[in-house]
Amino acid sequence: TPSRRSPGPEPRPLSLTEAGPPTEAQVPEAPPAGAVPGLLAGPLLPVILRIAGPVLALEALHTTYHLVSLFWVGRLGAAASAALTTSLFATWILTSLAESVGIGILAQVARALGAGERERARAAAAQGLLAALALGCAFATAGRSLAGPLFVLLGVPAEVAPLGAAYLGTLLIGAPLIFLMTANEAIWRSTGDTMKPLGVIGASTVVNAALDPFLIFGLGPFPALGVAGAAWGTIIAWAIAVALFALLARRAGARFPLAPRALLRPDPRAMLRTVRIGLPRFLIGSLFSSVYMALSGLVARFGTAALAVL
Repeated sequence: TPSRRSPGPEPRPLSLTEAGPPTEAQVPEAPPAGAVPGLLAGPLLPVILRIAGPVLALEALHTTYHLVSLFWVGRLGAAASAALTTSLFATWILTSLAESVGIGILAQVARALGAGERERARAAAAQGLLAALALGCAFATAGRSLAGPLFVLLGVPAEVAPLGAAYLGTLLIGAPLIFLMTANEAIWRSTGDTMKPLGVIGASTVVNAALDPFLIFGLGPFPALGVAGAAWGTIIAWAIAVALFALLARRAGARFPLAPRALLRPDPRAMLRTVRIGLPRFLIGSLFSSVYMALSGLVARFGTAALAVL
């Protein structure tokens, strides 16, 4: 019969000196220098919820500007409500273009920060802000001249057209502000901080809700501006949001990815790249807006009341 071998001693673990230096596969990959620290630390699901939760709340808050205005303007009658409802479909183009610039900024700045290229991130943020300002000014100039003809083209009732032109024409004065507000929101989101934009936009919507009744009905020392008062309330709220974002950026200092000096050196190619990245978002929003504006033209045939509840 074959002899049985007694089991030998178990191999002892090697010391660090005997084992030698760890191989490349054993060393955890370090984040690039300059990358946002701790953004993905911990289990993935809580990280996603922490970042995405405020973004969902932000999207809901953006709709409240119009809903609050519609709530107060509804007290002025069906014609005023119809004017705001119809204007909403036109302002979708404005917000879609502003959001498309924000997407271009978010994509470039977040990618640069993730790669540890902080200077490139700061330059992209600066050129994105310049692109936002330029498009906002262009939209305000062109949009105000087209506000009146738009309602004539849609064939809305005669009592609705001047109210719609007054509201939309006034609101477009603040087009540069919503572009800058959206651009700043995108820069903060690119760093993984979605709470600061939520706080700013939340404060802005509260201001809008508080101002609307005073400016629409002329409460206290304020003049009664009617539907235009609702637009001015939104503009002031946007302006406060932009001011709060500027204050937060100043307090953050170098932690905020923005090169202030680059704001004095516009780079048309970089600005166009920002717009090009977000172009699909603008096209989608414009398509929805066009469909609903055409629907408004059809519903307008049934009268002011039908248009008001669209």
